[in-house]
Amino acid sequence: MNWFKRGLALLVMAISGVVLVVALAGIIGVWSVNTPLTESILRVFVPIDRGLDRVAEVTTNVDNRLENARTQLSEVEDVIDQASQGLIEMDLLQVTLERILGDELEPVVADIRQTVEGIRQTLISIRDTAEALNSVPFVDVPVPDYERLQALDEQVTKIREDLQELRAIRREQRAEAVTTLAERLTQPVTRMDTALNQLQTRLGETEAELERTAQQSAQLQAQIPVWIDWGSVFITVILLWIALSQVSLFVHGYRYFRFGNLSGGGEPVAIET
Repeated sequence: MNWFKRGLALLVMAISGVVLVVALAGIIGVWSVNTPLTESILRVFVPIDRGLDRVAEVTTNVDNRLENARTQLSEVEDVIDQASQGLIEMDLLQVTLERILGDELEPVVADIRQTVEGIRQTLISIRDTAEALNSVPFVDVPVPDYERLQALDEQVTKIREDLQELRAIRREQRAEAVTTLAERLTQPVTRMDTALNQLQTRLGETEAELERTAQQSAQLQAQIPVWIDWGSVFITVILLWIALSQVSLFVHGYRYFRFGNLSGGGEPVAIET
């Protein structure tokens, strides 16, 4: 049976040696992939950061355009108010409305519509990326509200429809009294001003929400390298413990293989008397 035990000890030494090599290789591998893994995860945030920066810049521009549109609409309201009191003639009213509605306000509304659509598409892209990140455990990136994105598009559509109605009324009522035309123009002008105001409000809410998203995204990006480092340390400790246990097992196997026992003292020697 001695050869069997020595063979078993040899097998234990072989297995412990292999496990030791694998554990040490694992430690090297964990730290070799630490930096690339961190960089690859952080690259996922690049589209979010770029999209947020782009939306923040464009939102400021849209807000300025909305202010300009409301100023021009206020001028239309003043002209209509004067016309309702019979203070200006039909020709002057028509010329003024054509200048403001067609030459000034319509291009602004078209630009706002195009820009808001760009914002909406960018936010949808950010939303998709954030939802993909949130599928990872312990990751929580705020997702832009889809209903608010739809509301932005709806508000721009209302503004465009009101502007078209204003221009249609102006064209259709050339034969009517100036006061009648002014009365018909009042309601769509009021609706359009309300829609512009609501669009500004919704854009402000969206901007505030995206600021929170940017802050939490930045915090998460700062935490990810820490999490990966701690994970690497944890795995290293486990693998190191396994490696040390295999060293101990190898030594015990070697002693048994070499001396036939675990003490390492060899066979007992008989003392003659």
